[in-house]
Amino acid sequence: MKRVDGRLRLAVTDLAVHAACAHATTLDHECARGERKKPPHVSDPMLELLWERGRRHEAAYVASLGVSADELVALGEEPSQAPLSPSDALAATRAAMQRGARVIVQAALGDDTWHGRADVLVRVETPSDLGPYSYEAVDTKLAQHTRASTVLQLC
Repeated sequence: MKRVDGRLRLAVTDLAVHAACAHATTLDHECARGERKKPPHVSDPMLELLWERGRRHEAAYVASLGVSADELVALGEEPSQAPLSPSDALAATRAAMQRGARVIVQAALGDDTWHGRADVLVRVETPSDLGPYSYEAVDTKLAQHTRASTVLQLC
């Protein structure tokens, strides 16, 4: 949850946090309004290990799709590159979709209020405003069971 240009911007994580604990939403909103300081980031080696395993799992899934480099657009942040601004990431995603890329990794999706990243968008041959194709979101979680927050994220 952030304030951008005076407007509240929300991510799926904010919705999942609210579903789990409304008080946490109140605290996040106070931080976004500047009424409370956000707690400092605490490094968690186990969480970092899980993130790395998740990145490897996503890369393996993308490799299993068997698409060529010219059919793939990867918008994830590489350590050697400066991160894209939210508006640049949205524009890059939109451009990749309009070009008809077969696979888009870490696609930025959003509007004036909601924003987020899809692990993978896979082109399907179902007509849409883009033309004779559209995209389906694929979540590459390592979990063995589907949780409500994962369903929210896919929606």
